[in-house]
Amino acid sequence: MTAQEKFELLMQEIEKFLSTEGFRRSGKCFRKQMPDGKVLWNIEPQKSRYNTAEEVKFTFWVHAKWKHRPAWYQDWEPKSTWYGGTGGRIGDLMPQKQDTWWEITDGTSIEFLSDQINAVFNSSVLPFLQQFQTEQEIKNYLRACSNDSMRRNYPHAFQMLAFDLLENKSKPEIEKSVENVRYLGKIYRVDKTVVEEAIQRVLKTYGNN
Repeated sequence: MTAQEKFELLMQEIEKFLSTEGFRRSGKCFRKQMPDGKVLWNIEPQKSRYNTAEEVKFTFWVHAKWKHRPAWYQDWEPKSTWYGGTGGRIGDLMPQKQDTWWEITDGTSIEFLSDQINAVFNSSVLPFLQQFQTEQEIKNYLRACSNDSMRRNYPHAFQMLAFDLLENKSKPEIEKSVENVRYLGKIYRVDKTVVEEAIQRVLKTYGNN
């Protein structure tokens, strides 16, 4: 049995576990939609680009998604129904906060590995996702992250600007958010013209010209 065949068996075992939590498999993703239809929990495996027939290395992306396409996206970027509201790689949700990958080789026991991964889902992934039953809970979480882990994140700064506009914040508060976008764009070495065009798209989208 090849490592890829073992990987598919592993996904089947994970599917059995997650189905008890209300997830359904769609392609390579495991998804669960909230009752109001506005939030989707998504668990998606990511394989290493260096995999071979003898070895498969992989991790998972975990997101609570919603249907708000980021206003700063370029028009030519792919448009789809769901966008990542919050989340990240599975290692970020685990106690060690380290990027975590698993490997499948000839000697790998799928039963043992599936038990190990499902335990991580149970202890770290599901508790994280369970925070997000509604769009407001995603929004509250993202606001809180602005003071901590996402304080210097360039895309996140655009999201905060959008929130400020939606909440009809004062002109000085909105300008402060705009300046933060510009500042982080400079740090990330994003072309100034690209930054300014993205800012204008956000302002236009949320009715502040």
